[in-house]
Parts: sequence; structure tokens; C-alpha cells
Amino acid sequence: MEVTGNKWVGIVVVIVDLLKGVLAVGAAGEIFPGDVTSISVAMSGVVFGHCYPIWLRFQGGRGLATAAGVFLMTSWAWVAVWLIIYFVFEKVFKNVHAASVIALVGSPLAVWLLPNSLIVSLIPSEFTVEQFFAAGILAMAVCLSRHIEPMKEFGKQKTDNEK
Repeated sequence: MEVTGNKWVGIVVVIVDLLKGVLAVGAAGEIFPGDVTSISVAMSGVVFGHCYPIWLRFQGGRGLATAAGVFLMTSWAWVAVWLIIYFVFEKVFKNVHAASVIALVGSPLAVWLLPNSLIVSLIPSEFTVEQFFAAGILAMAVCLSRHIEPMKEFGKQKTDNEK
């Protein structure tokens, strides 16, 4: 929606990007059942491929919807925590990029604070908690890398407004 200004185009793109994450992780799980490495590579690989596609000269999207699809396939709770943090901070900062960065960093930290027995029940059984967090944080880091420029602009706007 940010690129086209059209709400409906934005909704369709979010759905397609979400499905990209779902299908990549789902395919890895089907082709390599129980293989943590394959699922982990799919988790971060599909987000990386979305953010840095060769055919667009490595200028892709920010990866949020694709990452959400990845986490819907692996841990719906991670998505729920991510969205709660995002919406709270979007209201505070009135900036989608600032809220996205805070949610990308805050969601793994918030989930990590849950009791270990709850975390284990919310992640795929083939993963240890540490393996899942490593794979999840890598996917989130790829998304964060695409938010550097928008955050520079946000910081510049805040500085300009203070003058």
C-alpha cells in the first residue's frame, strides 16, 4: 500500500507475500520432514529472497508479511506477540517503520520471557527452543536490515521537527 497508495493492491500483496512464507516453510517441512536445518533455511531464505531478489537488483520489500507467513507455519504465538508490540508502538510513534523495528526486536525478547514449557508447546516439535530462536531471529534480522533506510529518514524527520 505504501508503494502504490492503493489499499486493495496492498491487501493482495500482503496476502501473496504471506503465502510465500507459508509455502516455503510448508514445502521444506514436506520435502525434508523433521529436518530442522531445512526448515530453518527455508525460514530465513524465503525472507532473504523477498527482501533481496536478484531480478530486482536486490531491492525487494521489507519482508514483514513473508516473515509473518513463516511464523504462522512455525509459531502463531510469535506472530501474535509481534502484532501486539507493533500496534502498541505504532500508536506511540505514529510511524510504521519505528513500530516495525521495535516489534522485530521486541517479539523474540517477549517470547523468550515466556515460561520454557509454554515456549516448547508453541514451537515445532523438531526444534529445540534455542534452534527455533536462532532461526527466528535470523529471519527477523533480515527484515531489520530492510528498515535501516526508513529509520534514518524517521530520525531525520524527528530532528528536523525539533528545530
